[in-house]
Amino acid sequence: MQLKPPFLMSLVGTLSKAPKRIRFSLALLAFINVAVPAVLSNYDYSVTQLVLAMILLDICLFPTFRYVLGESGLPILPILCLAFAAQYALPVFFQEQGVILNDGFRYLDEGPVVAALILSILGVVTLQVAYYSLNHRKAVKLLPHVSLPLNRRRAEIFCVAVFLLALLLGRVQALLPDQVLLQFSSIISLLQNQLLVAIGILAWFVFSGIGNRVHKILLYTIVAAAAVKGFTTTMMEAMMTPLAVLFISKWFYTKRFPVSMLIVVGVIFLFLSPVKKNIRTAIVQDTSAAAETSTTDRATDWVNQAVSYWSESFSGRRDLAESTSDASVRTDLIHTFAHIYSLTPSVVPYQYGDTYRYLTITWVPRILWPEKPIANAANNYYAVAYDISTEEGVKTSSFGATLMGEGYMNFGIAGVVILMAFLGLVTSLLEDVFAGAQSGAGGQAIFLATFVYFLNGIGTSAEMLFGALIQNLVASCILLWWVRTPPSSQSVSHLPLIQPASQG
Repeated sequence: MQLKPPFLMSLVGTLSKAPKRIRFSLALLAFINVAVPAVLSNYDYSVTQLVLAMILLDICLFPTFRYVLGESGLPILPILCLAFAAQYALPVFFQEQGVILNDGFRYLDEGPVVAALILSILGVVTLQVAYYSLNHRKAVKLLPHVSLPLNRRRAEIFCVAVFLLALLLGRVQALLPDQVLLQFSSIISLLQNQLLVAIGILAWFVFSGIGNRVHKILLYTIVAAAAVKGFTTTMMEAMMTPLAVLFISKWFYTKRFPVSMLIVVGVIFLFLSPVKKNIRTAIVQDTSAAAETSTTDRATDWVNQAVSYWSESFSGRRDLAESTSDASVRTDLIHTFAHIYSLTPSVVPYQYGDTYRYLTITWVPRILWPEKPIANAANNYYAVAYDISTEEGVKTSSFGATLMGEGYMNFGIAGVVILMAFLGLVTSLLEDVFAGAQSGAGGQAIFLATFVYFLNGIGTSAEMLFGALIQNLVASCILLWWVRTPPSSQSVSHLPLIQPASQG
């Protein structure tokens, strides 16, 4: 009997067959792993934190290298882990060791930051193990899978109709009273989210090569319109989500990492971030004036303030390091996690699942329960209990407890492991059911339109990320049912909307 080669020999064999750019990237990463801690240790950096941050970064990059080396399917785990890298590893190199509290900036000791980095490594490893393990379980193949191969003509009509509906909903929202708007918020959000589904469908047309110039024009028109609409709300996430769907779709269909698109998105984020807080504060402090100000005027004011801010930075009237710090602090979750670790349970006791209560009622539609609590209790509790804000402050501003931070708030180290394992299992399971190879472009577009919220959701609470997740996926599938290829014109392998479980 021939023995299988050891894992190390197999890995070396795989890498030896990899493209030169991959081998070069790995060699460069190995050099960076040694050079960065060696160089930065001569400055005001902790060697322990640098080494742990590099280990975390390497672990987060592993799914990307695996995907580039030939893994099939959507680049879901690579993108998710890159988001963890940006928010948990990179801030160690670019951000001060502390958090902004209600009464000012608080520096953190070495211990909590090191502990947070170790727990983050444990969490990301758990995420990857859970995700990859589920992919190899036979039980997953027994589940029904969504089958939404698209009819090209109907898909075109759907994308145009969704675009027009999104424009109409914007006008309707401005006319509805706040109480009515709250009751129908889930339905409105679902309909608006179809704009992201349309982007995924049009990306299939354009980047798979089956579309034409009209599809390309429509794709970038909808992406621009969705980004501008999000921009006028002064909410950065709403502006970035359509760009994220476009980015992931292009990577999937072209099999090329869209570096130029990533740079453009990064520049936009860096340009707008430093003055976002001023814009939001002005809206909150003067609600009457904000109500009279059009969204276009707010967007114009945002751009004008950003131009003025960066003009002062490049002219020397403002510290350039301060300018970039304002942007990077928005993606700094590792120090938030360290702050939670430092106060739990010595100051703030473990919650033992109390912040997850909303998940038990999330399935009840607000239209049937008008007084249903708002899904932000965990974030508000975190902000007040950990001195980030006050009871009044959380009424006008939002704060993120972070998934791993909330897990630690509830059950300590076990909470981090459980939450990250759950995230990995849910992501893998939903991807297989809604966006597997048999799901077609429709199922993949629906899954992407939901998954993009995970990228920012890792910085918030579980109730915000997982609440109404299944409802939105299922409702989107029902809305797209009309667009699928009719069963009579499908091949034998194409089954109805819900494909039965495999019998083999």
